Amino acid sequence: MNQTHRFVLENMQHDQLLICIEPEAHELQLLPGEEVVVHDPYLRHPAVLRISKTQLGDTIIAIWPGDGRVRVEKEGVDALEIVSQHTGV
Repeated sequence: MNQTHRFVLENMQHDQLLICIEPEAHELQLLPGEEVVVHDPYLRHPAVLRISKTQLGDTIIAIWPGDGRVRVEKEGVDALEIVSQHTGV
């Protein structure tokens, strides 16, 4: 049976928050007050969120997919499209 998680990550810090969409390590910056919606369809293993700090002290949340395809949206747009626009990939 398929299951789906859907949740919001909202940056309530005074600093930027980095979202890293794995396993490709696509980075997306969230400024204070910005948010993303994470859609996580899975069969048995849901996505995992790993929270850490960069060497510069920025908070980073890595989203590792489980056995489904995780989709991260910012303002209704797939975050991977936003990342590719900024990197030219």
